[in-house]
Amino acid sequence: MKKSRPAKPYSHRRRLPKGGRARSVPERQGALVIDHLGAGGDGMGEIDGHKIAVAKALPGEHIRLSYHGGRGRVLELLSASAQRIDPPCPHFVDCGGCQTQHMASE
Repeated sequence: MKKSRPAKPYSHRRRLPKGGRARSVPERQGALVIDHLGAGGDGMGEIDGHKIAVAKALPGEHIRLSYHGGRGRVLELLSASAQRIDPPCPHFVDCGGCQTQHMASE
């Protein structure tokens, strides 16, 4: 009589293609107008029907960005929002703990 082995638990690891290396998808660059703020305080916009979240971007701003998947980062601020102010904390740019210090309280 053959013994049965217990089933292996489902692995959440992604399978790699043959050759053992994942293909890297290059970052793209483009221009974007921020429509609104997302739940985490990120500026949200759309490129080719895909929603992109950009940290430290405000509604109404026109930016040049680098993006990969649904996340982007500002390369250049082409036109600033009327709501943009200088953040009161000197660590705002590096820390990221307070998402909206660069936005006027109104």
